[in-house]
This record gives sequence, structure tokens and C-alpha cells, in this order.
Amino acid sequence: MDASTTSFSPTPHSEYQLILSAQEPKAEPARSLACKLWGVDWTRHYPVRLTSSATVVEATSFGQVAEFLKQNIQAIYRSNQEDQAFLFSGQHAAKSAFYEECSDSFVFRSQQDGRVIGVFIGNVLDWSSYYLRYTAILPEFRRQGIFAEFVEGLVEVLKAYPVERVEADVSPNNHPQVHLLNRVGFNLSGTLLTERWGALSRFTKYMKPANQAVFLNQFCVGDYKKMDGSPNK
Repeated sequence: MDASTTSFSPTPHSEYQLILSAQEPKAEPARSLACKLWGVDWTRHYPVRLTSSATVVEATSFGQVAEFLKQNIQAIYRSNQEDQAFLFSGQHAAKSAFYEECSDSFVFRSQQDGRVIGVFIGNVLDWSSYYLRYTAILPEFRRQGIFAEFVEGLVEVLKAYPVERVEADVSPNNHPQVHLLNRVGFNLSGTLLTERWGALSRFTKYMKPANQAVFLNQFCVGDYKKMDGSPNK
């Protein structure tokens, strides 16, 4: 992976609590909100072999993601969730139900030995927006371009559906993730101050030229060309 940390949240280890009530993992992905709203069938688009590494991306269930975190949490994260400066929400039924019923889960699997080396969770944010919520990759498989290539492929898949933007929240101190999102075409579109994760930067990838044009023409200055090809003034 291209990042030294493996989540969009600055305190991602709190997500470990999700596994406490998770059932036995199921390999088949659930019919998520993306399927219900947009008709996305992830099994039509995945599995996919990444060209940047000997890795296969598979659509799966939240149970398999939870099992991966349960087995590898100490290898992924070094800090203690109780030492964080912001609010720790703990585990409750609604949180697990959200991940089970609303999110889309993926695993990154090594082609060499077939083991799962990382996971990703995304979800519908609203009727026209998709959210990159969480990713975790084992340390020895980071900085291989896995997540960057996955995000680019995910965006291409979502372009076939009525999705107008893909969004992610990243700690401003998470420089590798900030550079990664910039490299794959995300724009810095806002900031958040939260009681759960502290300060976050919102990044947005616009799927349609009209949306991108409005954002650039209204909020950006500098030497660039507008989406219609004319120079910025």
C-alpha cells in the first residue's frame, strides 16, 4: 500500500469493537444499500486481479472483514484505543447492523498463498454519493500500490451507476493517504471537526464533468483549464 497508515480515520482501531458481536464469516456479500438504491451487484465486477501486485480483490461479507481484524488487530495497529484523545463510541447493536446491512465489504487476497492481507469497507452516503469508510492492510504488504489501484478500479465500477461523487475523510496528518487521494483525482472539498476522530479533511472525486466544473470554477483559483477546455480567468 502507498500509505504508512491504513485507514481514513485517525483513530481507526476503534473499529475493532465491531468484531465483538460479529457472527461467523460468510464469503458471499450481502445485498447492501448500494444494491438496493443503484442496483450494484459487486459479484459482477469482482474478483479482480491487481496489476500492481500479486493481489486479488474479492467482494465479501462484513463477517469476513471482522474475522480478519480479529486475527490481525495487533499487527495492524500499535496504539491502545483507550489512549485516544477523542470519544470512543464502543460497541452496540446499531453499529454492527449498519455494517452488516448497509456497507460493502472487500478483501485483498495474496495470490501466492491465498491468505487475506487486507480489507476495505465502503457505503452509500446519500442517493448520489459513495463513501470510502475504512481500509486496513497488513504492514508487510503496504507501499505496493494495492489501495491506490483498488480505489481507481472502484471508481470506474461506480461510474456505471447513478453515482455523482465518491468521498473520503482523512486526517490532515495522514500525508500518505492525502497524496494517494490527490494522485487518483480527488479534490480537497472541506474540513470537519469531530468528537470521535478529531480534525478531518474531506476529499471528493467527482464522477461527472459538470459537477467537477462547478467545484473548480466556484472554489479554485490558479492556472488550470475549465472542464469545457477554456482557460481559467
